[in-house]
Amino acid sequence: MKLSAYIEKRGLSVTAFAKEAGLETTVAWRAVNGGRIPSPKTISAIVAATGGKVKAQDFYDEIRHPAG
Repeated sequence: MKLSAYIEKRGLSVTAFAKEAGLETTVAWRAVNGGRIPSPKTISAIVAATGGKVKAQDFYDEIRHPAG
């Protein structure tokens, strides 16, 4: 699941998600907007905060197969 879809499904702002995940807001925004793969530490925080709904592989898939 894309991080943006997870955040939207939960009705969160990126800022609220960042707080839940223990991330800086700018780091969360970069993870949501894609374009490059987040650091392993950031990916681990996101996977943990989403209960595994967003997986590390989701970031790699987004880079290989961008939407649009």
